[in-house]
This record gives sequence, C-alpha cells and structure tokens, in this order.
Amino acid sequence: MSAIRATMISASAMLWLSYWLSNWNVHWLAYLPAAMLLVAGLAGFCPATWLYGKLGLKPSSLK
Repeated sequence: MSAIRATMISASAMLWLSYWLSNWNVHWLAYLPAAMLLVAGLAGFCPATWLYGKLGLKPSSLK
C-alpha cells in the first residue's frame, strides 16, 4: 500500500468517525468526500480524479 492510499483511508476514517460522533446529524452531501476517499484508498481508483480527467484537467504525478 502506498502512502497516498494510506492517507486517503485515514482521512476517510476521520470523517466517518466525526459523522458517528455527531450522531449522523450531517447533511447528506458531507458523505460524498468520505465515500470517495474510502473508494480511492481501498480500490486505487478515485472517482473525483476520473471525473476531473473527463473534464479536461491534467493528471497528477502522485501515485
């Protein structure tokens, strides 16, 4: 596992923990970053990066 994937997983875990501690009282849109980070960390595929690539942005050199 690379450092960037571990960072994504730990950031996602911190977001999910904060949602749980707030008794899940957050707007539904707040779940998207946590879910995307978890997918990116576990699967190695980032939905946001894919979307931005389709919109014409240049890819990053981070792996």
